[in-house]
Amino acid sequence: MAKVFPAPTTPGYHSVIDAKTCPELEYCQLGLLDLKAGQSYHGQTGPHEWALVVLEGSVRISVGDTTWDHVGQRKNVFDGKAASVYVPIDSEYTVAAVTENAKVAVAGVKAEEKHAPFLISEDDVLAQHRGKKTWQRDVYDIIGDNGDGRVHRIVIGETYGDAGAWSSYPPHKHDEVRDGETSMEEVYLFQLDPVNGFAIQLLYTEDRSIDEAHIVRQGDSFGIKKGYHPVVSAGGYRVYYLWFMGGAHGRRLMPYTEQQHRWLDA
Repeated sequence: MAKVFPAPTTPGYHSVIDAKTCPELEYCQLGLLDLKAGQSYHGQTGPHEWALVVLEGSVRISVGDTTWDHVGQRKNVFDGKAASVYVPIDSEYTVAAVTENAKVAVAGVKAEEKHAPFLISEDDVLAQHRGKKTWQRDVYDIIGDNGDGRVHRIVIGETYGDAGAWSSYPPHKHDEVRDGETSMEEVYLFQLDPVNGFAIQLLYTEDRSIDEAHIVRQGDSFGIKKGYHPVVSAGGYRVYYLWFMGGAHGRRLMPYTEQQHRWLDA
């Protein structure tokens, strides 16, 4: 089953990860929206709650009777924090390009509770520096603790790794419900700086029934149902990935670090 989903090559809306392309994932879906000035897209959320994360440019977003103008201001994902809008289940929304080019990630998690839509501005994003040595990275929580009582399942953010450095490291997983771990699917959407670079996405289980390495390039996405999933970028190329998670057992993040590598956190 495919786990790497190549970047779309044409403008408009593309459903990249959904029940058809990745039936292994029960909760998470990903769409990508590429608009030019004057263009708009009208969508429906159905049984998923969505985070519309502006990757590039600026857009106007309407959900029901509420409209936010000039959402987003980045030239690209490496140009500051994201602006986003949360859209609840069973809702209609419209995204219209304000700038000459606008790109939006449409990240969805299956949900049952319906909440009110809201804007997550750049100032609402929580920045954290994690790791050390060759596994340092910066993590930006878009909807994390600030989503308690405002969303049902979705947890979403962005991670930036230095050139040649590891991320999602030491290796961790979140595919079981037990003491110190919860079960949540996850999707990554990658960008590189410069854009002609690449990174390596690993995926493996302790029994090695899954033991894989995947090359990911600009705009590729990756679906994670189970297993440890560290990332390393190629020398000379910074890596970015939008990540989001969802599952049946709440929104509290409880990743399980592989025991033999825990000394790295000491």
